[in-house]
Amino acid sequence: MPFSSAAAAQTVGGGNNLVIISNSVLRSGTAVAGGAPIVVGWGSSNNTLTLLANTSWDNNNQGISVGANLNLSSFATLDLAAGNTFNVNGAIISNLGQVVIGYNSGGAGTVVGISNAVNVLQRGVLSNVSFIGVGRHRWLRLQ
Repeated sequence: MPFSSAAAAQTVGGGNNLVIISNSVLRSGTAVAGGAPIVVGWGSSNNTLTLLANTSWDNNNQGISVGANLNLSSFATLDLAAGNTFNVNGAIISNLGQVVIGYNSGGAGTVVGISNAVNVLQRGVLSNVSFIGVGRHRWLRLQ
């Protein structure tokens, strides 16, 4: 079957992905030549990225995408991304760059998602963020 960018927009990344990171010290790769964002479930629904206490992450301005399209292509993502969550629970993440949760941040015909959330809890820290895009019906909760 020949490759179709329209088909890829609907299937790449799948949904229902869960990533939990705890008790870690991380540094993303170099931002030379634009780098690549951290992607959990590209253009899909019900994805979660959770950073727990004692985690320190220098994302090196790479960007983070949970269930979203972070300028990865020039074609539209037609499906609404729903139920995607980025949790920072007592962790520190710096030099984020763009953060997009259930949100299409590029391409023609930009579509946003529904019921997506960013939660910063228990003295978690997000620093040096250039843009936060959270799909429609969004929550940005800071505690």
